[in-house]
Amino acid sequence: MGKSAANKKNPETAKDVSGGGGKSGKTYRRSASTAVDEDMEIFISLAIEHKEEGNKLFQKRDLEGAMLRYGKSVNLLPKNHIDVAYLRTSIACCYMQMGLDLYPNAISECDLALEASPRYSKALLTRSQCYEALDKLDYAFWDARTVLNMEPKNASGNVIFERVKKRLVDKGVDVDKMEKNFVNVKENRVKKNRGKDDGVKSNRAVVESPKVEMVDEAKSKYKPNEEKSLEPEIDGKMGGDREVKEEGFKNDQ
Repeated sequence: MGKSAANKKNPETAKDVSGGGGKSGKTYRRSASTAVDEDMEIFISLAIEHKEEGNKLFQKRDLEGAMLRYGKSVNLLPKNHIDVAYLRTSIACCYMQMGLDLYPNAISECDLALEASPRYSKALLTRSQCYEALDKLDYAFWDARTVLNMEPKNASGNVIFERVKKRLVDKGVDVDKMEKNFVNVKENRVKKNRGKDDGVKSNRAVVESPKVEMVDEAKSKYKPNEEKSLEPEIDGKMGGDREVKEEGFKNDQ
């Protein structure tokens, strides 16, 4: 009798001693994952607020305030979030409004936008206009041509492309040869990238951005640029599974 009693299992020892309050490891991990998702929702919600406030400030021409808000919004989002490209391009538009000497900064922001979303046409067209203004017409040509390769009916892309093309022709550049080189380089680099990235295409498969020296905006001559103002699109909603809107690029000629 005594022996059988000693062999009885203690109910206390049958409890989970993992420290999870009786929860299994799988349940605990699920709860932790849910908490992370909830935190991300909070971050995205805050990012939306900063983005919307940034758009309002941009409309009021408070460019520094708008850039600050856009930057905070970017910092709250994952690097691969679909709205990062929009926000980076909006910052680039702010730099363009602040004067020609800050166009290199705008180009750098467009580069970051295209890292997040390589096919974001607004970033490509914004960068193309920066190159055009800095007289880097070959790069301006390629960026605009890249957009038309994706979106042949893109109105802004066609306007920029034809304008840059005319300037190149006036300088005696063989534009037809550039077109052929564009096709050849595109095909070769896309094939090369497919071997490395499992078929993922990047903007660098078409054109690589030259190095430009960024300028400290605090040291620049801050004068709003009224000749070619670029408005960031303000109708996109952040979050969810929407596709990045690549139309609606507003170009004041």
